[in-house]
Parts: sequence; C-alpha cells; structure tokens
Amino acid sequence: MGEAIRVLVVQSGALMRQAVVQRLESSGATVVGQAETNAEALVEYAQRYPDVVTVDVRLGAESGLVLIQDLLECHPDAVVVVYSGHGDRHLAEQAVAAGAAGYICRGASRAELSECLRLAVSGVRPLLDQRLVEVRSQSLPEPVAGAAVQLTARQRQVLHLVASGTTSNKDLARELVISEKTVKSHIERITANLDVSRRTQLPLRALELGLLPEQPVARAPNSQITAMAASRGVG
Repeated sequence: MGEAIRVLVVQSGALMRQAVVQRLESSGATVVGQAETNAEALVEYAQRYPDVVTVDVRLGAESGLVLIQDLLECHPDAVVVVYSGHGDRHLAEQAVAAGAAGYICRGASRAELSECLRLAVSGVRPLLDQRLVEVRSQSLPEPVAGAAVQLTARQRQVLHLVASGTTSNKDLARELVISEKTVKSHIERITANLDVSRRTQLPLRALELGLLPEQPVARAPNSQITAMAASRGVG
C-alpha cells in the first residue's frame, strides 16, 4: 500500500474544519496543515508543501476561487480539490476554470473522497462529483457588478497601476519588482478575464465592473515611492 496523501485543509469555521479533517483522515489521508483564510493557506502551503489542498468555494467573506488562483500563481504545481457543501455544477465549472483539479461534494463516501484525491495527485483532470446538479438560470440571483471576475491580488495591483497611468510593462515591472515577462503574463490574463481585446480598454471595463473606484487614487511619484520603500528598509 502506498504512502498516505498529505493534505492541507482550507475551511472557515473551527467546527466545520475539524469535521473535514476527520473525514479526510478516515478516508486514509494525512492532514499536514489547516487554514481558515486565504492568507493563512498561502503561508501553510509554503511551509508544508502538501500533495493536495482541499478548499471550500466560500471561506467566510473570502472566495475559495481566488485562493485557487493565488495558490497556482505562487505554486504552479499545486494540486487543489474543492471539497464543498455547495453541490451545483456552475460553481464546479468556475472552480475548474480557476485551476482546481476537481470538485467533490461533502456527501461523498470515504472511498469516493480517497479515490478523488488519488486521481488528482496522479494528474487526472477534471474530477467532477456525480452529485453535482445543473443550475437553472431563472433561479440565479441578479449578478453583482464584478462578481464573476476573479482576479488575484497581484493582478489587481497591476490593474490599479494601469488605471492610474502606468502603461508600459517596463514601468509596471519596476514598480512591482517583477520581470517584464511576468507583467506581460498578468496583462494577458487580466484582459482575458475582463473580456477586452486591448489593455487600453482595461480601466473603463474595470470601472464598469466595479473593480475600481470612480476616481482612482493618484499614485505617488516614483521618487516618493522609492523614499517610502527605503524608510521601511526595502531596497
């Protein structure tokens, strides 16, 4: 018999999180870490490097879908499986689009849960629970502006800088202390997520979706940014 799969559990609420931990351990997995928020999950992953991360689609006031994107941006090889009480296909499709390996409902048996984790680790994609139900469009609430757009924290930084007037990849790279190649990748993903064809359309589209304040805060000049960074001990 092979080694137990090492799992990081991301779930809001201490009681629910403990229930998920017990369910995973009873299915043969080894829980090596726990987190309640997106920030905690990123720290735990960097410390534990689990085989699989299980996450709910809703983490209190935060989005598990955003966490999936953030995790994969920092750790492209991460394997994320959504383990949720929300059993609708629409959420599952959003999770897979965000990069999740699979989506399994809490009603799954221990054997089904174990098999899902095993297949996810082996590279099978996507893994969708058979209990998922179709969501009827007429039963869905009216969408909130920007609700369907999932951007990582870094992508939001890039978007805000572009909206504030930083237009060249070179300037963006310098301000964010990343490579121009990484900036280009972020811009491509943002334009795709906001469904625009050119970066010059980003500010207006972002404003329409409620992703920016109507009057973006003006950026400090580069000299001030450098001075503030220096005062914090940042080179």
